[in-house]
Amino acid sequence: MIDECNFEIAVASVIFPNNLRFFDVFLSSLSQQTEKNFDLILFNDGCNHIELKKHLRTFNEISFKVIDVENKTPSEIRVELIEYIKLAGYKIIVFADTDDYFSNNRIELSAKAINEGANIVVNDLSAVTEEGSLIKERIWRNRLHEVEIDLKFLLRQNVLGLSNTAITKDLLTFDIQVDKKLNLFDWIFYLQIFGLGKKVECQFIDATTFYRQHLANTLGLKTKYTKEGLVNLWEIKGKVYAFAKKLNFPFVQKYILEHERFKREVLDDNEGLKSHILQLNKIENLFWFEEINFSNERNTT
Repeated sequence: MIDECNFEIAVASVIFPNNLRFFDVFLSSLSQQTEKNFDLILFNDGCNHIELKKHLRTFNEISFKVIDVENKTPSEIRVELIEYIKLAGYKIIVFADTDDYFSNNRIELSAKAINEGANIVVNDLSAVTEEGSLIKERIWRNRLHEVEIDLKFLLRQNVLGLSNTAITKDLLTFDIQVDKKLNLFDWIFYLQIFGLGKKVECQFIDATTFYRQHLANTLGLKTKYTKEGLVNLWEIKGKVYAFAKKLNFPFVQKYILEHERFKREVLDDNEGLKSHILQLNKIENLFWFEEINFSNERNTT
């Protein structure tokens, strides 16, 4: 059963046992938002329901709905979450990972931008340690306003995560496709939105997600580059390209060929690898998966 929405804004999140240790900070961040009129839609992937409600009752000013899910992959759960929110009648979806926390203006500025015509809203990231201490503030501050996010951009790298974006429900006019073996729902999801060929108005806002760095974090921020790490990113990116090809994305074959050339000229060549890592060490604030681009294809600050 899908309940009707209380407000026009839904904060969309998934909670699972490993994130419970961060959950109170996440909830505290939501309780301090300058925009108060939102529902937290929380899909529960394996947490004890009673324990979960104890956390939530501590922040009783937050309007929330908990939906238990089981025997689903992370990507399948997120598809169900989005479908639930769409059917409930929300107009604005603010994505939020439960191991992160946010500047107190994030929901207000996201809703304002969408109400003024944006389809997708993106905010910056500030890296914090597992314990929450600041590592680096506003890591993309000098870059986000210098790039145009379109399908070609997203086929090379990504900045649209499920903890720093918000979207209008009007974009959700398609059946979301997922690869159950590929735990990169955010990249696959936004590629499909841009792959529809419709005009997408993407706006940056002056807010931040405090992006927690810990072992369970799929990507995180790299401070040291190794062949093993780059090969792992290359393999994941290759799976994204294979998925995009399966969905008949335009001009994806060009990027597949570049991807294969990167392996030959960088990963399989010791001198090419050494030169590439030297270049990476000179560049700060890389976008996700930008490490697997040739240096002359990268937008530097």
